[in-house]
Amino acid sequence: MKAQNTKSKKVLKPVVSKVIHQKEPEYMVQLSDPKSLRKELLECLREVIIFMQGYEKFRKIQEEKVSMFHALRQEVKILQNLIDHKLRRSLPKGKLHSVLPKAAVQKQDEMEVVEEEVKMPVVVEAEEAKEETHPANELEELESQLKEIEEQLKKMD
Repeated sequence: MKAQNTKSKKVLKPVVSKVIHQKEPEYMVQLSDPKSLRKELLECLREVIIFMQGYEKFRKIQEEKVSMFHALRQEVKILQNLIDHKLRRSLPKGKLHSVLPKAAVQKQDEMEVVEEEVKMPVVVEAEEAKEETHPANELEELESQLKEIEEQLKKMD
């Protein structure tokens, strides 16, 4: 017969260490002229908001510029295709060589290579519509903050 095995297994529980947070000392600072300090702070906030509004206008103009260049590039491609296909068909074929010297032709080829390397970021019109609503909300928010700050400044005077 087996010896009686009544020993129970000990279950080890993970030890949870208690971290005692020491209270940080609270410091109080006395301001000599709190109204003027608050006024200066509000004026600085006002200037920052005005700067941000200017930046939003700049960004919008920059996006318009990119989209205009994209549209211009598309128009130039269309014109190039029209010239290559329709105009050359209607003109008589001749044995004349181009008037430009070879050096000028090489420079133009180099320019075309450089233009192909430098590409403007393509802006999708659907994304523009989404982005336009977002900056408009930001502008409205900035304007409302600016009005609140100006009202607080008027109350202080």
